[in-house]
Amino acid sequence: MALALEQEKKKFIWEPQPGPQSEFYYSRADECFYGGAAGGGKSDGILGIACSQVHHPYYKALILRRTLAELAQEGGLIERSHQLLRGVAHYNSQKHVWKFPSGAGIQFGYCESEYDVHRYQGTQYAFIGWEELTGFTEYQYRTINGYIRNPGFGLRKLVRATSNPGRIGHAWVKAMFIDKLTPYKIYRVEKTGLTRQFIPAKVWDNKILLANDPDYVKRLKGLPEPWRTALLEGNWNIFTGQGFPEWDYKVHTCEPHELESWWPRVIAIDWGYSKPY
Repeated sequence: MALALEQEKKKFIWEPQPGPQSEFYYSRADECFYGGAAGGGKSDGILGIACSQVHHPYYKALILRRTLAELAQEGGLIERSHQLLRGVAHYNSQKHVWKFPSGAGIQFGYCESEYDVHRYQGTQYAFIGWEELTGFTEYQYRTINGYIRNPGFGLRKLVRATSNPGRIGHAWVKAMFIDKLTPYKIYRVEKTGLTRQFIPAKVWDNKILLANDPDYVKRLKGLPEPWRTALLEGNWNIFTGQGFPEWDYKVHTCEPHELESWWPRVIAIDWGYSKPY
């Protein structure tokens, strides 16, 4: 089903591609993480979902990246939003907000430091989207998500996030979404009672990208390791900065089992101060 918004003679139409992107768009989970590999249609997915309730006058959405420069860079999320929304809504470049004829708004924001979480306190966001989630700390993610609230009137409260492996938040994102969740299955978080889901996506799921840029996969294959494996395959067990880039979970781990009581025990610790990420 296409998402459409009319303003005078201009119409905005965006439709998720069949496959993981559609699963992401139509997810019924309160909190959903999408992605892994590069080129899976993450940015369009999060923009499309952010626009899904703009017909409602009380709807407010927030889309975050770690820095404002990342949002505003060439080919970034703000530029892509102009391609989709130009002529449909009005963009305030000072406030980085799209205002729709209905009164709804979509704001682009950043959270560069831990103190920036307070920028968004007290605002009634029904949607919070995180672009490149591994660029954030877990504290930032949990704190800002706590600000989401619904003024009523039938609006859905949604948290949506996308990312590739790597960067400062790799470990906590992997622990929260990759290690604990079976892909596509919706889980209820015991502590909060809210639901959470992980939807993986790879470049082969993005038929539009492959049609427009057939050589994109070739360029991913040409990346140095561990980025090649991380971005082409969406492998969360490999990331830049670790001591052994050849690490493979399937090769270097085994199922837990009871050790014989007479076997010697050895414990080793690598603090990793020089390259923690």
